[in-house]
Amino acid sequence: MTFDLWPTTRELLDVLTAEVARCGGSVSNAFDDGTCLYARAVLPATREVARGDRLQGGVALRANEEGVCVHPYVFRQVCSNGAIFAQVVGTRTILRDECEFEVPPQVAEAVAECCRDEAFAEAAGQMRSAMTVHANMMLNLAPFLSRLPAEHVQRFLRDVMAEFRDGKDRTRYGLMNAVTATARRTSDPELRWRMEELGGAVAALTPDPVRPHGTRAVLPAPIEAELTTA
Repeated sequence: MTFDLWPTTRELLDVLTAEVARCGGSVSNAFDDGTCLYARAVLPATREVARGDRLQGGVALRANEEGVCVHPYVFRQVCSNGAIFAQVVGTRTILRDECEFEVPPQVAEAVAECCRDEAFAEAAGQMRSAMTVHANMMLNLAPFLSRLPAEHVQRFLRDVMAEFRDGKDRTRYGLMNAVTATARRTSDPELRWRMEELGGAVAALTPDPVRPHGTRAVLPAPIEAELTTA
């Protein structure tokens, strides 16, 4: 980033690294091209959602010319998939216009909040609840598809449905993992971020903030037919 009074992506990554290190964690992966930053960090604490299925809490941070987003992140050890929880305790967006310092103190504060056990507990609780509800593709997935670029939706759905059908878990938790497994194989960092956010939304069944409550996603007929029969 080259804006006045705005931190570089390197400085923001350093803030994330330092704050999670205070809690015994580390940055697990990061994409930084000097303009955009996508980073995820994991903490040492784990929670078991089922026998042999352990989760690690963490923090996901995205930065671009508009601002910085900091969200709780949950990493599923058994399959190396991660989900971003954009609407649980600790999540925060810091807009560029709100900042008066080269490294906004709000960034470190947000990372510290996401490192708290309350954030991990809430996200893990949503995932555990998702294990008790049978998945419905149309109801559980379609409301969130507007979070993805339109040109990627059809391929994304086909990959997710193939992953879901190959698996044995027919709950909303299984659908979340089909989404995050698809995200893990995605090379585009922005698209992967959006998919991991979508995975967290599926687990939490969080309403789509860009669509009025109660309205229905408008999908191309072939995609709607696939979702309805899935």
